[in-house]
Amino acid sequence: MVQSNFDQGNPNETTLEHLDPAPGQTAGGFKETVDNIAKVGGEMTDYIVTHWNTWQNGVPPLK
Repeated sequence: MVQSNFDQGNPNETTLEHLDPAPGQTAGGFKETVDNIAKVGGEMTDYIVTHWNTWQNGVPPLK
């Protein structure tokens, strides 16, 4: 079974090597994670701002 843990680097690499790999290499899903944060976080932020009257006191209850 293959396991992955995107918040942990390879024990044989430094944190800098994990987050800033050589050209052509990936950073263990870090780029994908940041891309997804921007996509989903941006959409969610826009939604909350647009519907501020519902969100101003915190997360609204489920209907």
